[in-house]
Amino acid sequence: MSSPMTKIFYFDADGYFQNIGWAQSDKKGKLLMPSNATTIAPSLDDAYFYKWDKEQNVWVAEKKPTDASELVDQVVDHKSQTPHMIELRKILENLTKDNPNYRDERGTKEEGYHHKVVRIPEKTLEEVRTTKLSELDSAFMQWYENDATVTTSLGFVADSDARAMMDVNGLVTTLEAQPVETRASVAFMDASNQAHMLSLDQLKTVQVEIIQNGQSAYQQKWTLRTAIKEAQSKEDLEAIEIKFVAEDFSK
Repeated sequence: MSSPMTKIFYFDADGYFQNIGWAQSDKKGKLLMPSNATTIAPSLDDAYFYKWDKEQNVWVAEKKPTDASELVDQVVDHKSQTPHMIELRKILENLTKDNPNYRDERGTKEEGYHHKVVRIPEKTLEEVRTTKLSELDSAFMQWYENDATVTTSLGFVADSDARAMMDVNGLVTTLEAQPVETRASVAFMDASNQAHMLSLDQLKTVQVEIIQNGQSAYQQKWTLRTAIKEAQSKEDLEAIEIKFVAEDFSK
């Protein structure tokens, strides 16, 4: 007849709870207990890690980090595959991902490829200003080269980016090259990819309005640039909204 099984609780090399197992007793009733286990059960609250204190014979609850600041300067082993370390690395990754105040600093090969959370130094006013100016330049180029539109006086919305300017210039040149007496209208595709049959004069109207829309965007850029340059605090800089408003010539 086999001896009854006793539930035991394993801990890893660092003392953290690892898993639940079972142990048998020998013929004399002595429990065949591995050195890395105990019969004392931890509470196993998901909000805590549990570490075995051999001297006190108790499980010590350690609250799992919920903010990156709780992990600052704590070295987290990269190679360990214990449940505790796997979960701690995952927590560290989640708390530092896209975090503007803390980052996961990886150790070198010599240091053991560990993870360590470090606080990102707060940016100075001039650093924030430089970043804002860079955002302005990027936003303007995105608008000017790809996203710009304009509401024309002909009643439709036309693309107004760099490619649109080249296209309308090409259409104007093509029509101007034709004899006046045989000159016909040409299909012009608006921002919604709908065709409009336009005469040379109408094309020139669109051409001028695209140019004026570009000039307006440049003016908006310099107004924003001046505001960024003159801002006296980081709060003032953060309050500056970078966007470009298209002209509406239909009004």
